[in-house]
Amino acid sequence: MSSTIIKNVEIFVYPEHIATFIEATKKNAMATRNEPGNLRFEIHQSVTDPTLFFLWEAYVDQGAIESHKATAHYATWRTIAEPLMRSPRKSLDCKIIFSDQLKS
Repeated sequence: MSSTIIKNVEIFVYPEHIATFIEATKKNAMATRNEPGNLRFEIHQSVTDPTLFFLWEAYVDQGAIESHKATAHYATWRTIAEPLMRSPRKSLDCKIIFSDQLKS
C-alpha cells in the first residue's frame, strides 16, 4: 500500500445542476472502479452546503492515475461536469499513513 495515492478532489457546483453532477459523477465512478489500478472511488456531498462535493479516489500508483485520465469515461465526465462547476476543482494527492479500509 506504500505507493497508493489518494486523490482528494473538492468541487463546488451550481445549485441548479446538483442532480446532473451527481448522475455524471456516479457513472464516472462506476466505470473507474472497473479500472485495474483503481482501489476505491467515493463521492461525498457536504451536509451543510449541498453544492460542495468531495471525490475520494484511491489508485495503486501514479501510472494508474494517468491511465484513468486517458479513459473515455473520464473525458465524458469532464465534458459534462466542468460546465456545472462554480469554480475550478481543487485536487490534493495524499499518501496513506493509516487506513483500515483499503486492503491489498
